Amino acid sequence: MPGRGGVETTRAIRHALEGTKIVVLSLHHSEQIAEVVLKAGANAYVLKTRVDRDLIDALNAALENRSYVSEPLQRKLARPA
Repeated sequence: MPGRGGVETTRAIRHALEGTKIVVLSLHHSEQIAEVVLKAGANAYVLKTRVDRDLIDALNAALENRSYVSEPLQRKLARPA
């Protein structure tokens, strides 16, 4: 959304429309950003470079109230700190 970042927009949508499913498409290959967006209320975080491979799985996960993150970030997020 113009003038708003993805995290702020996600929070606004989640607050205004509680049951809405939110799938974020992003160019940012950052596990930190993915975590923040998911904590803000997104159901899924899909890298734009992987939309052709991940979007259907992300949409299905959102519809089933599960979280989804594109594969390259899944591995990074699963690492122990």
